[in-house]
Amino acid sequence: MDIFIGIQCVSNDAFIFMLDDIKITSESAANSSLTGKVSDAVNGNSVPNALVSVAGLSDYTDENGNYAIANIPAGILNANFTATPTNGNAPLAVQFTDLSLEGTHTVTASATGYTNYTNSQVVIPEGGTLDLQIALSPTLDTGQIRFVLTWGETPEDLDSHLKTPSIEGSTYHIYYGDQGSADSPPYAILDIDDVTSYGPETTTIYDLQPGEYHYYIHNYSESPEITTSNAVVQIFNENGLLHTLQVPTSGTGLYWDICTLNGSNGNINIINQVTESEPGGLPKLTPDQLKKKPIPAGRNIVSWNWNFGDDGTSTVQNPSYTYMANGSYTVSLTVSDGVNNKTETKNAYITVAPTGVDEAAWEKDISIYPNPAKNQLHINSGTRIESVALIDINGQQKMRTDNCGYNCSLNLNGFPDGTYILRIKTEKGSMQRKVNIRR
Repeated sequence: MDIFIGIQCVSNDAFIFMLDDIKITSESAANSSLTGKVSDAVNGNSVPNALVSVAGLSDYTDENGNYAIANIPAGILNANFTATPTNGNAPLAVQFTDLSLEGTHTVTASATGYTNYTNSQVVIPEGGTLDLQIALSPTLDTGQIRFVLTWGETPEDLDSHLKTPSIEGSTYHIYYGDQGSADSPPYAILDIDDVTSYGPETTTIYDLQPGEYHYYIHNYSESPEITTSNAVVQIFNENGLLHTLQVPTSGTGLYWDICTLNGSNGNINIINQVTESEPGGLPKLTPDQLKKKPIPAGRNIVSWNWNFGDDGTSTVQNPSYTYMANGSYTVSLTVSDGVNNKTETKNAYITVAPTGVDEAAWEKDISIYPNPAKNQLHINSGTRIESVALIDINGQQKMRTDNCGYNCSLNLNGFPDGTYILRIKTEKGSMQRKVNIRR
């Protein structure tokens, strides 16, 4: 629709109406629709009266958990990426993978007694309808982790798999054949196994144990490819939603490798790769499987600009990059479709530092207290502190203090309870520590 603007030139006692050649062009709504069902992630029951919203439009689910939203406008460009590994010793070689999409919408859902649902990479066909199944996770207790899988009509059966570290002398593989136990080893359970499309399929760790967990999805149906499933995995803890992962639209194989989880500190290393080999234990992914993948059909993103946080850059879609020095690095990706630009920044995303039980001597001289903290957090150091930053679980920097000397105090008033990352940069190196705010 074209709108021409008339310009009024006003004098003391008259005005002249003139037609200029200014033109404003607007596009009508794409007339797309979003439909689906909201269910409980643990028992699969319908969730009535849940509020589902997209693009300023919303609908409440009916008694059967169904919702429908029409007249949704066209989506926008969205930048996103992942990397593996995200921590290790220098030199650290990191494979970055672009997950950016065009025409995306952010869909939210909420209901009393559940953690709020957010998915910022929903692609609704222009002029068409997308069926999006939403699983709401009941709130979790401290120290618990939940993985929730949903997908489309095909393949009919996707399965969640969780491999555990050694727990009281044994390792466990939690899946449909061994659904685990919540109150005895492995202290994790497959809450619900769905075999007839959509999900949810949910796995909950009720008591984290030291060591590495590995979570992945298997395409039990084998056909069609898992890359066509519109699958979504969401990861929750007691603070709410930690990660939302869309199944990659490229890659071959029956397995979708999601992440590893450090049971000692709760750190999650996102992998998000489709592979032909079963994740967790042998065989491992080869370097060739981590190389650049082709751009998925139908995408019109034309450029990628990476900043790796140490003056390194790249314009490759899925670059490999090696960090040579210890430190904590913020990574950003800017993508363009030739008209619009979108940037995704992940603070303190890559950590390069000594691993294991031994710490550098200067790290041992740093004390952080109290932890958990209420209103104040204090840092004392035998090495001069150049900066201190507080980062939330979504990677967003919430506070930064520079030139702290040997002592620093952070005012935590106004910060919600939860888990944060404290990033400390000294004249001898950088370090990170997990801190909790509890009142």
